Amino acid sequence: MKCGNYFLGLDIGTDSVGYAVSSADGNYTIPRINGNHAWGVTLFEGANLSNDRRAFRSARRRLDRRQQRVKLIQELFAKEIAKTDETFFRRIKESGFAREDSAEPYSLFNDEKYTDTEYHKEYPTIHHLICDLIDNKAPHDVRLVYIACAWLVAHRGHFLLDIADDNIGAELNLQKVYNDLISYFENLPVEGEYISPWETPDMSALENVLKKKMSVTLKTKELTAILFGEKKPPKSIENPESFPFSSASIIKLLAGGTVKLKDLYGNEGYDELGSFSLGKSDEDYDAVLRELGDDGELLIRLKTVYDWEILADLQGECKYISQKKVKIYGQHKSDLKTLKYFVKKYIPEKYNDIFKSLEIKGNYVSYSGNIKNGKGDISKFKECKKSDFCAYILSCFKNITADESDTELYSNMLLRLNKDVLTFMPKQVEDDNRVIPYQLYFSEMRLVLENAAFYLPFLNETDRDGYITKEKILSVMKFRVPYYVGPLNSSKFGWIEKKSEGKIYPWNFEEKVDLDKSEQRFIAEMTNSCSYLPDKDVLPKHSLLYEKFEVLNEINSIKILDRKISVEAKQCIYNELFMKKKKVTPKMIRSLLVANGYYSEDDVKTMSGTDESIKSSLSSHIAFSRLISSG
Repeated sequence: MKCGNYFLGLDIGTDSVGYAVSSADGNYTIPRINGNHAWGVTLFEGANLSNDRRAFRSARRRLDRRQQRVKLIQELFAKEIAKTDETFFRRIKESGFAREDSAEPYSLFNDEKYTDTEYHKEYPTIHHLICDLIDNKAPHDVRLVYIACAWLVAHRGHFLLDIADDNIGAELNLQKVYNDLISYFENLPVEGEYISPWETPDMSALENVLKKKMSVTLKTKELTAILFGEKKPPKSIENPESFPFSSASIIKLLAGGTVKLKDLYGNEGYDELGSFSLGKSDEDYDAVLRELGDDGELLIRLKTVYDWEILADLQGECKYISQKKVKIYGQHKSDLKTLKYFVKKYIPEKYNDIFKSLEIKGNYVSYSGNIKNGKGDISKFKECKKSDFCAYILSCFKNITADESDTELYSNMLLRLNKDVLTFMPKQVEDDNRVIPYQLYFSEMRLVLENAAFYLPFLNETDRDGYITKEKILSVMKFRVPYYVGPLNSSKFGWIEKKSEGKIYPWNFEEKVDLDKSEQRFIAEMTNSCSYLPDKDVLPKHSLLYEKFEVLNEINSIKILDRKISVEAKQCIYNELFMKKKKVTPKMIRSLLVANGYYSEDDVKTMSGTDESIKSSLSSHIAFSRLISSG
């Protein structure tokens, strides 16, 4: 670019702009300005994908909704708690302040004979309190009931399981998730006769193995014995036309192991995706699903079984989750005592490194996050995962031989520290908590309120609209705004349709909001206009009519021997393949045309008019047909 007697050159990149000025006299001399040559580069922060911002935004929304639920519980308890303790909620609000900035010395209880000190001695964790409120029907302080209810609505669990609130036994039913996995295999668009990956197993034996905490190798061996008996699953895919997955890889995934995706699918194109395990973080899991597309359905079904394993182990033989959490607390306390015993006896010189140092990642301080009695530079403190903690403790004892009297206890500790087991010193808050569905905590909330209603009459009171306080609290626990309703405040960005004015609460939601009209407006808001006929709305991509159009459009393009196939052949392809299989391949079409006598083997080799893979599908029609047939 010429500017007077000079040229200005720019090199614009994604996170930098380079520039240079030269004379326009043909010599391209770079002039000096203020003693410096007129060239350089300006660096700036490069553009980022929206994934991180979206994650922060989602987390912020979840936190806001959690706080809203807790505030509703506070409103319902406020009048009754004020009779006992007028400053209770103020103390909770100021609990995050430094002690010198708070007007109260305690966060929860400040009675003459009962303070936070006595409360935490009586209830070391929130789960001890919940269990006591469920098992002990004697009258409790209303503040204790509030604390339990507030925690339960704040940490209520996920909503992924579509089962009734009063059918919590179904959540620990392996048969359901196993049937979902097998139904996926049975509905595969295979080109030959479907071959089951294994015989129907003994469900009781399968359930016991899946629940066990053991090494991946041992668990794989036991699963193989149950599913294949004396046979061994082939490491590679033997019959891709009948079962296009590696059975050995599937079993290893269910055992908690890691496999290469190219081996699982028998597809070298997945080599760049590397290895995968069902225990990956949600972010990594979602990233892999995006890369796999439709093939990711297998991992979704397998992860459902894997999550069942975690949930079944998490609850164990206990009646409810909080009961198991109390046991976990006791196990942690017992394991800590064991660890201190062995450290003091065999490696006393490492006691401070393991239990005091703030600078060693993997020791007990970084694992527990308790820096109260820690020593060292706090700026170097970093919390660690259980795997890091177990690996560090194992490294401390690698050259130790226990006395004969300690052999059994010592061997048990080392076994539970193993990277494939990791059951030593469990914590209350762990990644496995993500698999807990809200139905389990909802059942605990209901039991707490049923007991409390006998000694807290306000829980049975009915307001002027006919709503019972106890039912209001339960409605807060399980309420979610349907996605098609959108923002509850009427604005130009929302589409909610109300039946009547007034504040919307979880317990009066259906009386205030017209769900049918809101759903219709949502569809209208999300529907675009046709590019060719602006006055017409477009069809949804997966509507029955549009899917039919796409399939017929693709079939009509098929040519053999440079001529379009007959109408009868098209109808055969449509009825025998697309109406029955979610995914159709060119090879299936060729085989069908030969099998029905329309063309010879040599003729179908000339088939053209389609890509290497068929893009269209009647998946919605097939799903709708199955729904009708199942009643």
